[in-house]
Amino acid sequence: MGRTLVVVVTVLLRVVAPAHADCAADAARLRDHLTGEARRADTWNTAWALGFGVAAVGQLGAVDVELNPLGAYDAKFESTLYVGAIEAGIGTASRVVLPLRIPVPDRLSDPCDDARALRRAVAKAAKIERQSFWLTIIGGTAINLAGAIYLTAKHDFGTGALSFASSLPIAPLTAFTQPRGSLKLYKRSRVEWSVGVGSVGASF
Repeated sequence: MGRTLVVVVTVLLRVVAPAHADCAADAARLRDHLTGEARRADTWNTAWALGFGVAAVGQLGAVDVELNPLGAYDAKFESTLYVGAIEAGIGTASRVVLPLRIPVPDRLSDPCDDARALRRAVAKAAKIERQSFWLTIIGGTAINLAGAIYLTAKHDFGTGALSFASSLPIAPLTAFTQPRGSLKLYKRSRVEWSVGVGSVGASF
């Protein structure tokens, strides 16, 4: 009986030890990914907040000195500058009030529990990145469209159309420069993670 127990314990140790080693490696890889993604998200938030802020101040400054480097300074151009400054101000506020944040969970003592928590965190980060990407495009385009409609009503269609066309690339550019690494990682790994293939066998 004692010999049987020793054999069983030995076999279990041989199975559990490699599994924990695989879990530890997986957890380290996922934690490095999330930490890097969180850092990239902070950089993206800061860069675009500053960029929009500079654009808003620059356009208000042009109004103050009545500057139009491309032609005559008139009421239409002044309205366009005001609308552009408001749109840029909203862009700055969105990056400050609703920043992209990637959560990194606290480290757990058991490596397999840690890996499972990190996989759930990657799935959450993927959802956050996907929502932020589309909200940035849709929200930015909607704000641009509202500004164009205002300029059309106040002046004419050409003024509104020119404002819309000049601002149209900003929302997609903002979205496509956003970190989306967790979204890509989750898309590549979700089947493996959901069916439990691999070292951890976690399920979302």
